[in-house]
Amino acid sequence: NDPNIVAAAKTVHERSATLAAAVLAPKPAPEVVESLKQSLEAAEADLRQRSESYRRYVQARRATAEAVQKALPGDGAYIEYRFFNPFDFDKNTFGKLHLLAVVLRPGAAPALFDLGEAGPILAAQQALIDAKSSEENGVSLPALRRFAYDKLIAPLQDRLAGVKTLIISPDGPLKALPFDALLKENREGLLHLYPV
Repeated sequence: NDPNIVAAAKTVHERSATLAAAVLAPKPAPEVVESLKQSLEAAEADLRQRSESYRRYVQARRATAEAVQKALPGDGAYIEYRFFNPFDFDKNTFGKLHLLAVVLRPGAAPALFDLGEAGPILAAQQALIDAKSSEENGVSLPALRRFAYDKLIAPLQDRLAGVKTLIISPDGPLKALPFDALLKENREGLLHLYPV
């Protein structure tokens, strides 16, 4: 309840939202995105300095793949989503923002999936969060839920065979995505497939 910690947490939230908006822009400027990332990192550093519980949270986020695999139940899987800009060595430039998924299972090698450009995924995420506005603009909420499932979960299906418990660690603006609301094509919700 320390007002300084509350203010620092609010700053982290606001800077995360600003970064998400910049990434969602039709033509995000890489230098602006990088500046906003640095601003968010500075706000997170300030919050770490002020809050013991946030420091513990960040420390827990830095666990190794092996430690996570050992902590998972035998029928569990851990998915971590991370945004990144791929580097084009031929052009010596960074490409558009992409989304990476890392799947960890006990006793299996980590699996990496490049889920493609992040723009459509982030647009769907924003539309799901603003569901009322999406429906008013003629965008079907079930269609958005299926699109998000197809982009975020379907590419990982082979690695999720036999999973009964799914732990998801989203990055950046995906933290606001209600993963349990995602729908398979047969209208079966993610929550019905796995305890998320």
